[in-house]
Amino acid sequence: MKRSSHKKIIAYSLAVFIAFCGTACSFNDVSFYFKSDSEKQEYLYRSPKFWDDAVAADKSDNLSLLHNVAFEGKPYNDIRNFGNYILMVGQGSYNTSIIDDDEIKIEYSFDVYDPWHNEITASLSHNDISCDSYEIVGNELWLVSSDTGKISVYDTSLNLLETKNVSALDKLSGVPDSFDSLYSPSVSYLSLDKKSALISGVNPQNYKYQVASVDLSTGKIISSYDGQGFASAAVSDNGFVIKTDSYNDIWTYHTSDDNDYFFNLANLQNITIANDSTLLIRQETSPKEDSNANHIITGTHLVPDSGVISSFSYDIGNFSPDMDSFCSTHSVYLPQCNCMFYLLYTSECNPQLLVWDLDSRSNSKDITVPVYSSLDDIICAMISDGTYVSGYENNFGDTITNIPDPDNYDWGVLSDVNIAADALEQKYGISIYIGPEVPSRIDCYDISSNTNAQDISDALEHLNRILACYPEDFFLQLCYGDIRGIRIYLAGDLDSSTEGTIQEASGFVSNINSYDVMALNINYSSDWDYTVNHELSHLIDQRLDFISQYKSDNVFSEDKWNSYNPDGFSYLDSYDGYTDSKRYRRNQDYFIDSYGITYPTEDRAEIFGTAMDDYLNGFTDDPNFETDTPLYYKLSYYRKCIRDGFDTTGWPDKLPWESIFE
Repeated sequence: MKRSSHKKIIAYSLAVFIAFCGTACSFNDVSFYFKSDSEKQEYLYRSPKFWDDAVAADKSDNLSLLHNVAFEGKPYNDIRNFGNYILMVGQGSYNTSIIDDDEIKIEYSFDVYDPWHNEITASLSHNDISCDSYEIVGNELWLVSSDTGKISVYDTSLNLLETKNVSALDKLSGVPDSFDSLYSPSVSYLSLDKKSALISGVNPQNYKYQVASVDLSTGKIISSYDGQGFASAAVSDNGFVIKTDSYNDIWTYHTSDDNDYFFNLANLQNITIANDSTLLIRQETSPKEDSNANHIITGTHLVPDSGVISSFSYDIGNFSPDMDSFCSTHSVYLPQCNCMFYLLYTSECNPQLLVWDLDSRSNSKDITVPVYSSLDDIICAMISDGTYVSGYENNFGDTITNIPDPDNYDWGVLSDVNIAADALEQKYGISIYIGPEVPSRIDCYDISSNTNAQDISDALEHLNRILACYPEDFFLQLCYGDIRGIRIYLAGDLDSSTEGTIQEASGFVSNINSYDVMALNINYSSDWDYTVNHELSHLIDQRLDFISQYKSDNVFSEDKWNSYNPDGFSYLDSYDGYTDSKRYRRNQDYFIDSYGITYPTEDRAEIFGTAMDDYLNGFTDDPNFETDTPLYYKLSYYRKCIRDGFDTTGWPDKLPWESIFE
């Protein structure tokens, strides 16, 4: 009996072995069937079955076309990440009526494609559902019906889990109730799993614009970038990608460990942040209407610290030369097999998946993406190679400098003053441009340069004397909103023919490309005790006005300021006619001179500049600021506004412009 039983066991084992061999499995494949479920899944991640139906794309070392018979005839036009699977999204018209109907109804259908087993595992046909939009929320599919006002929630097996009210969408895309870290917060982008979001607003600590990656379950900030994001491309646990210059297609990758990388990408379709924090970039160029060219998809695998490690370029026209071909809006990244998937389809359906194997380090056409460590660096590089696009009108001067590489410039007789200017830059955290650096046009002013070493030296000495009057962090606090710094140009004559401006100015300020810019005529540097402080008052005003939009108990307001003027008074709101104005002659006690009646900002600048001039020259008995005079009360209010609008921690008890007050 034992022998007979032994024979049966051997015979059964041989039958199983032959059966496995009959399915073309190797001996190693046989072991797959004896693994645990988790071991089987890990095996499939390493050797996914979708490769069985994939063929190499023409002229490519890292692209394959995947045709599964289950895709045939399906109206797929998009794909989405759905758990560890790919959600195949179909849209089509199923109207079979012989009667013409002007209103074509487009209906959704969904299939879950399991690439590991290379099969469709679940489906929702257009007959089974009624929806006009959908959302992927983690591992759930939300089908939204505006007709019923309901959301049907399905799992990755497309089993109906629950029904929600459509108002759940508002909560999904809204700022979490627990989030209170920014003024005026708004959600600009949601992660693929809807667990985190990019929220833009104003940082109440420094009043800078900020884009923050936020954990939606806790409302806590994961990481943040100081500046504005004009568009968003990706957010994950590893960081986020935002557009920081809309005119020049400059994108910023802010990592979760607070490193920033800047690069120029035109025609960007989407970016995926891979699990290893590298970037998977998809660009797409469309042909002009009168061109026979096709859409070109370009994929780039970018390591920010070292450059492009893999890329491809694919002509969609090669997919189906006889009819119009398209590529899905979304891409799917599956880190388990290190592949990117794109859906290709035609007007007659015929969908296939284009697979980019990221392990194949092939760089098509030697694609490069230069990466920079600061926004200024990339802008300067683009200016140098002629690709920079100004966001201003043609006659507006926004050139930063005539010498983009001052370290390698032969300064000659200006070497000493250049070193002195560099020292002031380090001391005050500002940028100073002298002599040949100064552009010929800034804002709407024509600028003549002064390259006299002694004139520049005198101007730097005067400038240092003035800037030293301000608290240590004062100029840093002038960087609020999207302002990244202060640029001071020591120039010659400043002339403008633009209506509404001073034609011959001793100085002016402007905001250009997110920098506060001050241009000064150094021929009048002996009068700078007033002039420079007058211009700095304008920068102070701009900060106070910005903060007043967010600070509920703000001291500064134009209405309050105007209450210190005579009843019924109003400013000219023009630079015309102020020199011989009845408005001034009737109210001289309220103004330093007639220039103060032009605008409230000029009124404050006149007062502040005069108070600083008095301080710098030891003039303590200025009749303008005698106790109980209108100008005394104006300056008193202005100083309160400044203390309220700045973080005065560590500041002196009495500031230079407060010297007249006990």
